[in-house]
Amino acid sequence: MTTRQRLNQRTLAIEARRLSGEIDARRWALAELAAQAKADGVRDWSSVIGRACWRAEDTVEKWALAWEWCERIYEVDWTEHLPYSFYECAAKRASELGDEVVVEALLTAESDHTTYEAFRAQLSTLAGKEPYNAGEFPAFIVKERKKFIDWIDRAPTGKS
Repeated sequence: MTTRQRLNQRTLAIEARRLSGEIDARRWALAELAAQAKADGVRDWSSVIGRACWRAEDTVEKWALAWEWCERIYEVDWTEHLPYSFYECAAKRASELGDEVVVEALLTAESDHTTYEAFRAQLSTLAGKEPYNAGEFPAFIVKERKKFIDWIDRAPTGKS
């Protein structure tokens, strides 16, 4: 937003959707670029893109994987359905769960207007893994800090 405007629920939703769409379009463009560089055999393609975008090589490799998976599964305009992050997550889990299961989860996510976080947790559960919940992290840190301090308190001081 370059011009400050008074927000209400409607204008907020419109602006959030516009900005999210811009981010999503760039993610798809990067995914396509990564997949093309990989297919063209560009030496150190993930490293080159990673350095240019300040991202880790494995992140760039996930972008390429997402593009390749979407191209293999469908010939549709993916940008019209769910945000890019859903497809990156789906591509990552497809090898474990199978394309059919993942596509069904995507279709359900779209029709139910599921959040990305809920979709990711659903695929983790389907894969038999414990879903990661960022909301539990602060409590985890408090507990781990207490254990660490208790350990320090019990440690010998080396003084007689």
